[in-house]
Amino acid sequence: MIDAKRGKSASNGTDRYIWGWTPFRTGTTIHDKNIAVGAEGEPNWSGALVCHKLVQHADGTLSVGEVPAMAAKYDQPVELKVMASENYTSGALNGEGYVLYNRLGQHNHISFTLTTAGEGDKWGVSFVRGTDATKYYSLVVNPEWENGRRKVNFEQEGSEGKGFIAGADGYIFPRPADNSYKVDIYTDNSVVVMYINGEYGTTQRIYGLPMNCWSINSYGGNVTISDLQVTGY
Repeated sequence: MIDAKRGKSASNGTDRYIWGWTPFRTGTTIHDKNIAVGAEGEPNWSGALVCHKLVQHADGTLSVGEVPAMAAKYDQPVELKVMASENYTSGALNGEGYVLYNRLGQHNHISFTLTTAGEGDKWGVSFVRGTDATKYYSLVVNPEWENGRRKVNFEQEGSEGKGFIAGADGYIFPRPADNSYKVDIYTDNSVVVMYINGEYGTTQRIYGLPMNCWSINSYGGNVTISDLQVTGY
């Protein structure tokens, strides 16, 4: 997460941008560091600088989106291969399913559209995941409370995973009326930024992400994946 208390903003005369630190995490192993966060603790000072474009909506509320000049840097296509799957057929995930893709590079832009069949369907994207991984790290788009709202939870999944990591989840955003999510994920070494429908954004720190596989998951219900591509630089 960006440390909002130390965030700064500026305008180029047309658009306004906000930036701040994604704190580094400490620990003796990758898995220790990835869950070294919590609502009860202060983040480490400094880390990696992350910038978002501020988006103002008709009702006056603000959210964040990608910075076009930064997004344009990821312009080298990367070959996609399915390494493993469960309850997956031709772009469709059913029930408790996933599709695992080949290893990522140091700098990645993952782009796809995901459509859920129902308003309560839950889905996510996992990193540092292999076919035999007992711990891996997921950004889970989770139904929250009433009115179909959503929140991106950060979870350590797998047979030895801790589950939900307190203090590292995102903020509430509205469920798309058509249940369609345009997803753009940018990674730079251990920094991960997810944007949904060009408006909602969340930032995480996930060590071990480069040179490991990743997956798209469903947690019950039915989802379809389209327009999937990965680029780098």
